[in-house]
Amino acid sequence: LVKNKLEMCRTGKDIDWGCAELLAYGSLLLEGKHVRISGQDSQRGTFSHRHAILHDQKEPYGTWCGLDQLKNLNPIGPGDHT
Repeated sequence: LVKNKLEMCRTGKDIDWGCAELLAYGSLLLEGKHVRISGQDSQRGTFSHRHAILHDQKEPYGTWCGLDQLKNLNPIGPGDHT
């Protein structure tokens, strides 16, 4: 999954709806806009944002959100989006 998303972003080819949606969220965050993904399934996700947060099933509370990594790229900070 992660390798496929990375390849989509690197090449710009075959970008699926979920990847495009996360890229849109990321571009808003890099502009300093606040993005809130809300609703019952916002982490577990039934829709295309379902891969925004990855869960390590072997580690209690082990989550990774790629959008959080954008904070390191933007000197003005993307804001709190969790």
